[in-house]
Amino acid sequence: KIEATTNHDTKAVEYWLKGKCAATIHNMAKKLEYLHFGLTSEDVSNLAISLMIKDAQKEVLLPLLERLLQN
Repeated sequence: KIEATTNHDTKAVEYWLKGKCAATIHNMAKKLEYLHFGLTSEDVSNLAISLMIKDAQKEVLLPLLERLLQN
């Protein structure tokens, strides 16, 4: 949703994180404006790729290997 508005994946993650933090941590609104300094597109991409690989390993690779070993 957010990415459709911003047309920028990293900015969308920044806005999402700001929303989550603001809802959880009170009186942080001004400080959350600095979130983007520590959030680069490289950070977001590396984390996203790692999570995709982890999911692929769990949902695709390991079940396939288990089936191969059973035969």
